Amino acid sequence: MSVERTDSAVRRKRTSSVRNFAPTSLSLDGATILVTGGTGSFGHEFMRTVLDRYTPRRLIVYSRDELKQYEMSQLFPVERHPAMRFFIGDVRDFDRLSMAMREVDYVVHAAAMKHVPIAEYNPMECINTNVHGAENVVRAALANSVKKVVALSTDKAANPINLYGASKLASDKIFVAANNLSGSIGTKFCVVRYGNVVGSRGSVVPFFRKLIAEGAAYLPITDDRMTRFWITLQQGVDFVLAALQDMKGGELLVPRIPSMKVIDLAHAMAPGVPTQVIGIRPGEKLHEVMITEDDSRNTLRFDDRYIIEPSFKFWDRNAYLAQWFTFARAIVAAVPDAKLAGPDMYADRAWVTLFAQRAQRELGSRLVALTDHYYAEGPPSSPQATIANLLHDTQVDDSLAVMAEVGAALQLPYRMTEVNSCYQGGNPGVSDTLGSALWAANLTLRLAASGFVGVNFHGGSARQIKASLGGTLPGDAVAKSDAADSYYTPIAGTAATGYRARPIFAGMMLAAGLAGTKLVASRFDSPQTDLLAYAAAASGRTRAVVLNMGHETRTVSISVGTPVRSATAVRLTGPRVDATSGVRFGATDVDPNGDWSPGSGEPLRRARDKR
Repeated sequence: MSVERTDSAVRRKRTSSVRNFAPTSLSLDGATILVTGGTGSFGHEFMRTVLDRYTPRRLIVYSRDELKQYEMSQLFPVERHPAMRFFIGDVRDFDRLSMAMREVDYVVHAAAMKHVPIAEYNPMECINTNVHGAENVVRAALANSVKKVVALSTDKAANPINLYGASKLASDKIFVAANNLSGSIGTKFCVVRYGNVVGSRGSVVPFFRKLIAEGAAYLPITDDRMTRFWITLQQGVDFVLAALQDMKGGELLVPRIPSMKVIDLAHAMAPGVPTQVIGIRPGEKLHEVMITEDDSRNTLRFDDRYIIEPSFKFWDRNAYLAQWFTFARAIVAAVPDAKLAGPDMYADRAWVTLFAQRAQRELGSRLVALTDHYYAEGPPSSPQATIANLLHDTQVDDSLAVMAEVGAALQLPYRMTEVNSCYQGGNPGVSDTLGSALWAANLTLRLAASGFVGVNFHGGSARQIKASLGGTLPGDAVAKSDAADSYYTPIAGTAATGYRARPIFAGMMLAAGLAGTKLVASRFDSPQTDLLAYAAAASGRTRAVVLNMGHETRTVSISVGTPVRSATAVRLTGPRVDATSGVRFGATDVDPNGDWSPGSGEPLRRARDKR
């Protein structure tokens, strides 16, 4: 059921379809995901969904029940699913948990002691698992530079009256506050809260099914007034995956799902079978809530979800907006025809929409574009900040989808105003290599293909960046040196010492070779996932870019569908993918003034030629 308000009256209307929470742009290809409590109902459905939709590098089930792990390994045999891993361990054991999270990209924390009466009877065990276990997950994620952690919560954590709900509320607070602890590590934590999962182990649906199959004379109901929120198992998995896609860190996400009476559920499952009221169990409520009255002040409402924003200063949208619009009004007062763009921060769908709607109201046509930031990896000390991960970077997909969606809805162009390969000044041996050049070329063309009108790669001297980071450049500890330049800038040097182009500059020039053209649809027939291609047309000519993100030499054949009189190629080359010197695009180097020419190019052989 959904509720629609018209002329101060509320009327109910039936909906024939179940709400779809599936993410639109998430990619887990090549990623490593660990699920605590992974042998439960959620874990089974999560594994099945991820294996169906993506090709993860590793998919780790972490739980303490060896029998359930054995049974699950029969459903997901490694022979058919080579990404699957089964780790015995308990969230109460920090050392084992930390070892299991090595080289893990994403963590979904589903482990919990969930049964209300059992938690009431075993309070210390409940606290050890649900509270201390949450603390261990946070500490282990920070110790291993995990990118994102999504913790599963429950409606019982809102205004709790039982120990299970109170322990999950404490867990929620731990994960939200963990964003204060991540600092330069960059790990993001969020919480997903939903209601009863239809058909999950221990829920009322399989209990009723069992009684119905046994021919029970009646179905027991604790109270005929009792209501519960309901979500399907697939919806729950999709909502968690969407959280991985959209999360900024610190938010508590609540799906908009229906509530119904338990007695109505019983009648729907077994029409004609009588019910009998047996009384409320210890710690039960008549009616659960998803968002408390006090939390509602920090809650944003969207078509399919609510977002409870944290009250901590690490994520204060209102303060940022107040400051941004103070500057905007001052600029407009001084320059009435000034054109403005924003929010100039990492793209989160809720955040960009909130900013843009307010900016259009207050600035009107002066708001001419939406802007975004993107940092592929970081910090430099992270074990995940590698050339291999940079070459197969998919995190930008979030920004591509968000900016394209909001830009189209508000009819505004959008630009990536700040990009770098590794935040906090770059990573030596990664940000200054041929690999970064390939990444820059691919990223620029992906942005163009998604409708971005431009991109700015991060500049700045080591002195400037050190000043913004408290006096140190984290990459220096990796390189064991004291660099005069930050590691991710396309141009290095000073006016006194002279300037030189970094490898990433060559990648930018490669992408700039399609400037002034129109990207066109193309088909790339290759089983090699490390080959990427783009095509563009202008003035009757076709230009193609083929990027080899692997280590092996490839032979590529290009067909444009029309007769070809001649074709030339300009190559981006280097000794190795990790080379920091000897990287060039075309026949000439970039001179100290930034001038460069690709030269005449290398003639390509046409397929009909005999030579």
